[in-house]
Amino acid sequence: MAYARAAAGRAYAIRPYAPLSFPGTPTNCLYRKSHALGTMRAEGIGMVESVERKRILLTGAATTLGAAVAGALAQEGHVVRATDSAPLAPEPADDGGEAGGANVAGGDGGVGRATGRAALAADFREGALTDPEFVAPLLDGVEAIVHLAPLALVEPVRIAAAGTSPGELLDTAARGTHVLYKAAVEAGVGLAVQGSTLAVMDAYDDSLEVTEVWRPRPRPVPAEMAPYLAELTAREFTRDVQLDAPLRIVCLRFAPPAHRSAAVASVDPADRSRTLDAGAAAHAVVRALDALRTGARQRGHRWQLYHIAPASPFARYTSAAARRALGYAEGEREG
Repeated sequence: MAYARAAAGRAYAIRPYAPLSFPGTPTNCLYRKSHALGTMRAEGIGMVESVERKRILLTGAATTLGAAVAGALAQEGHVVRATDSAPLAPEPADDGGEAGGANVAGGDGGVGRATGRAALAADFREGALTDPEFVAPLLDGVEAIVHLAPLALVEPVRIAAAGTSPGELLDTAARGTHVLYKAAVEAGVGLAVQGSTLAVMDAYDDSLEVTEVWRPRPRPVPAEMAPYLAELTAREFTRDVQLDAPLRIVCLRFAPPAHRSAAVASVDPADRSRTLDAGAAAHAVVRALDALRTGARQRGHRWQLYHIAPASPFARYTSAAARRALGYAEGEREG
C-alpha cells in the first residue's frame, strides 16, 4: 500500500521496501558507503556495553518530552546535542507547563526540570532538519540519534502558532527524517531511537487488544500522518539492501500526552489511566538506547517497534513487548 501526499504541486509516494529520495537529495547520495561504521562493527565496537558515554543527538528537543529525555540522558552520563526548528525558551515554566517553547520535563520535579534544561541549553542548535547543510554538522562526534522531531512538529501549540498547512507538515516530517538519516549513514552514525504515536492505532475498535504486529491505521490528520510517514521513511534506512551499513532503529510509539506536551496540564483525571508521563517516556528512550548500544536485536531485525503505554489495567495498549525486549518498566522514571 502506498501512502501519498501532495504539496506545492508535487506528489510523493512512500512505499515499504522502496528506496526514498526527495528533491534536492539525490538518491546516489543515500547510498554513499559508511566506512567508519563498517570498521566499527568489524572491530566489535558497539556490540558490547561500554562504560564510556557518548554524545547523543536529540531532535525535537524544545518540548516537554525533549527536556525529559535530555535530563534522563544527562543523568546516565551522556552528552546531549539538542536541535529543534523552534527556539528553546529562555526560562523554564514554574508550573511544569510550557512557556513559549517547551522546556520542562512534566512531572519530574525541580531537580528533573533543572537537569533537562541544563542538558538542552549546553549544546542547542536551532534549525530545519530539511536543510542538509544544517544537519551534517549535527552528526559530528555523535554515537546515536533520538529523533523526536516528527512529534514536535504536530504539537497543537506549534501548529496554531506557525499556521503551517497539513501538506507542509507532512513534507517536513518525511523529508526531515530522510535528510537526517541520510546524513547519519554518511557520517557513520548507525543507531537511532525514533519517537512516534500510538494514535496511529486508535482507529481500531476499543475492545480489541492491539499490539505491535497490527497494521497501523492512521487517520488523515497531520498529528497521525506526519509521525507515521516519518516511521516509514526511517524504516527504509534499516532495510535498503543498497546501503553498505543500514541503520539500526528502535521506534517507540508513545501513548498521549508524552508527544503532546501542551496537553499534559489539561488531561482529565478520569483519563489519566490512558496517558503517559514524560518521565516514563524518557525511561523508555534510555532503555532503547541501551539495547541498541549492547547490540541486542529482535530476531535479527534492524527495525524494532514497541508500544509505550501507561501501567494501568484500563490502558488500551500494553508495553509487554518493550518490557521483555528492552527492560522497560512503566512504573520507573529516569531521574
